Amino acid sequence: MNHLTKKAVPAFIVLGLMVFAFAKAGAQDESADPSIKGRISEMRKAKIVKFLELTPEQAAKFSPVYDRQQEQQRTMKKDIASKAKALNKLTRSGSADQEIAAKAEDLRTAIRKMWQQSDADMNEIKSVLTTKQYARYVAFEIQFREALQKAALKRAGRGMKNRR
Repeated sequence: MNHLTKKAVPAFIVLGLMVFAFAKAGAQDESADPSIKGRISEMRKAKIVKFLELTPEQAAKFSPVYDRQQEQQRTMKKDIASKAKALNKLTRSGSADQEIAAKAEDLRTAIRKMWQQSDADMNEIKSVLTTKQYARYVAFEIQFREALQKAALKRAGRGMKNRR
């Protein structure tokens, strides 16, 4: 195996996993009842406000910023899921490598934009919170995402058992 192939294989595996993960997340997001998603989002926000012990003034500043950021993230995730689905379809259809590479780069660009926006969002949230509240918020977000991933994997595992 030459040097380029040794680097390309892991890169394609990672890209494939990302495509699958974003496509799966997009499919789940589209299938969820919007009213349920809205209630979950509001419950999550209420839990954050309580967990961070925000003052009424802080909560009044935090809520609109948080709501706007959540909507931006949902929109970006939908776009990424759509691009991932299109890329996956191209890889299965026998499309030209050049076309596949362009779509893969388009997907990577969208992912980078989402991460950059997420970083900007965190800085905006930071401006509303005290240092301790911000630290707790960052930890909460990480733990919340990990809990969601574990729940999704557990649910996916049960689904696989039922297919046997």
